Amino acid sequence: MVWRGKQSDALLDATRYLDIEGAIRSSKTTIGLWKVLNSCMEHPGIRWLVSRWIDDDVNALLKPLLRLMFEQVGLKAQWFPDEHRFELPNGSWIYLRGLRPSENASRFSKFRGMTLAGILVDQTE
Repeated sequence: MVWRGKQSDALLDATRYLDIEGAIRSSKTTIGLWKVLNSCMEHPGIRWLVSRWIDDDVNALLKPLLRLMFEQVGLKAQWFPDEHRFELPNGSWIYLRGLRPSENASRFSKFRGMTLAGILVDQTE
């Protein structure tokens, strides 16, 4: 991938909290996923949560894009469907979950008890 201008700036940003905003099709999701993947490669065994509000959006948008990225960098990540996560060869995990809780569940039920180093929330509005 080729990154230019503001995209490159966002990828190089090492700020602890990063808000990426922009127009439709300006690579916001892709930049976020690349940052997660880079973090996983730099820190073996790290745990990330990548999410959107609804599980269907996670499976339709984030999961295929992440698989494409694995392919582009030559990674063989294993998918664990029961845990909704990828495991990378270096032991890093990327959980993929929608944040919307079921009717009577706590708003934090989708990630309660998980030990995480980072969270990427796509489309936080």
